[in-house]
Formats: sequence, structure tokens, C-alpha cells
Amino acid sequence: MSNLVFYYRHSGLCPAFKLLDQTLAQQQLHSLTAEFDEFRVDIYALADSPTSRRVAFDFDCTITADPKFFRSLIASYHTQGWEPFICTLRADDKDGIKEIRETLKDDSIPIYTTDGQLKRAYLYEQGIDVGLWIDDYFPGIAHPGAWILQINGIDY
Repeated sequence: MSNLVFYYRHSGLCPAFKLLDQTLAQQQLHSLTAEFDEFRVDIYALADSPTSRRVAFDFDCTITADPKFFRSLIASYHTQGWEPFICTLRADDKDGIKEIRETLKDDSIPIYTTDGQLKRAYLYEQGIDVGLWIDDYFPGIAHPGAWILQINGIDY
């Protein structure tokens, strides 16, 4: 496991960011940058709804990049009254869900599979708003030029 670089631009926009920042500072395994550079950044922490208590975690190349760190982070969010869940571009298949549950060592965390649909639109259709997205692939969250990407300093 190598040092992961997390990107986050607006710490004041999202209360969920504070816990991510504290966990990164405590564990001192990974670093944080406010400078957008898609070639340097490994994980994006994107602010969305300022009133939502939900934190969406991607699985592939996010949680799998450091499962121990992410299990700890998810537990911290849960302990602090946040609602962490998994949102993946994967299809809804038993083996994929089993792999996620085994990696997380948690049978209770909600898992949403979008089968390749943009994650934000998919969850919106389910009536779910997200306070913070933690994901390695921002194009899987929203279409180019979307408001969420613009407010997070990603203009592609």
C-alpha cells in the first residue's frame, strides 16, 4: 500500500470533511491536497449537500486501495452519527456484494450498485442526497460540467 493523495477543495462546505481531515491527520498514512491534479490525486472527497448526513464511499480503487484505513474511517463516520454507505458502478450481483462485505467486514452497511449509471443521478432517483463523496473516479459521480464538480474545483 502506498501513500494515497486525497483531494478536497472547500473544507467549509461540508461538515463531513472535518472527520476525514482528522482521520488523515491521526493516521498519517495519506495526504491531502486542495490542488486539482487528476494525475496526482488518488481519491476525491467532493462536497455535495451541506445538510446531508450521508457519506458515499466508492469500493473499487478507493476502499480497495487501503481497506484497513477505510474500515476505520467508515467506523468513525458511523460512530459520529453519519450514515456511511457504498455506492459503486458495479452491477448488482451476489459475488460482487459478497466481496464488498468481506472486505469491509461489515454486513450492515448499505450498498448501492448503479450498473454503470452516474452515481449522483442514480441516488437522486432513490431519494438519497449525499453530503460527501469519497471516490477515485469523479466522472462516475456526475457528468462533465455538473454543478457538483464545479463547486469542487473540477472543470473538465
